[in-house]
Amino acid sequence: MADNQSTEFLVLRTTRVGDSKIIANGVTPSSGRMSFMVYGSGSGRRGGVEFGLFRLLQVTYLDNGRELKRCETVEVLADYGGVSRVYERYSAGCWLSRFGLANMLPGLGCPYLFQAMKIGFERLSSGDLLPEAIVTGVILVYLREGGWLSDYEDSPETARQIQALLEMALGGEAPRLTDGNWRELHEWTRALLRLNEECVIPDECGG
Repeated sequence: MADNQSTEFLVLRTTRVGDSKIIANGVTPSSGRMSFMVYGSGSGRRGGVEFGLFRLLQVTYLDNGRELKRCETVEVLADYGGVSRVYERYSAGCWLSRFGLANMLPGLGCPYLFQAMKIGFERLSSGDLLPEAIVTGVILVYLREGGWLSDYEDSPETARQIQALLEMALGGEAPRLTDGNWRELHEWTRALLRLNEECVIPDECGG
């Protein structure tokens, strides 16, 4: 018998199916990538209006073992729609969406990466940090949670710098760096991704 489950769900892609249905793809902290079939307001079913792009939701769903879950209840926790107000932020948000959907597997929890994604979209929406800084932090959290970062912490100073960036990505204060410094760090972290054969890297650059 299927059980009801509850989770935070960050909406990263929506696809309309017919006149009243939407497939919402996103990520969760404990179950990785997840997808819902939801219905528009005219269908008499729940969820269509709430499942907007770049929204953080609390979703109760029926765990039926299928790829497409059925939403029972949904609550909007945060709306990061401000991402779309500035092209550079929107570009970074789209890159993070593709990155998260490609690298967070169904059924495999990545709680730190989920937290970094959530903080990243909050900051992209508010505009209080450069997109390059946000993407840099998310990439480093991905590498650390996957166990791939320790090889590059080749000195105590480098380890301290990386730790400061990880803390920033998870909600801490950002180091005081110039825009040029952030762009260099962004390129460095993307180079680290290219060394990781397990990582799927979106074509377009975030930020």
